[in-house]
Amino acid sequence: RNITSQLDALAYIQKILDNENIFYWVVQLKDSQESIGLVTFIKRDYLPYHDIGFAFLAGFQKMGYAYEATMAVLDKLISELKLSHIVATTVPGNIKSIKLLQKIGLTFEKEIEVEKEKLHVYGMSVV
Repeated sequence: RNITSQLDALAYIQKILDNENIFYWVVQLKDSQESIGLVTFIKRDYLPYHDIGFAFLAGFQKMGYAYEATMAVLDKLISELKLSHIVATTVPGNIKSIKLLQKIGLTFEKEIEVEKEKLHVYGMSVV
């Protein structure tokens, strides 16, 4: 969201790399090693638990890659970090994201406002 130029993208990437509360995994195709998306795990100031997120290039959406990658990351995080709860946020109209969050087992918890933007919070207890 809100990345409209190469300079914006570089600044955003540097912000991620400099933040110790952000973990991310680049998703690549097995055969070609082409990068097609990413999965993030972020402790945001406005959320009590870590936030799982994902973003995939348009040409690789609706192919199961986001589900497969997000589930792999969740399985790893849950077993290694002994987390009790995971959340995810999305804008209310992002139907694709909402469907994926529900498919991985998260359910709607509440609506919040962050920087004048309404977000829906989905969550899952993992204990």
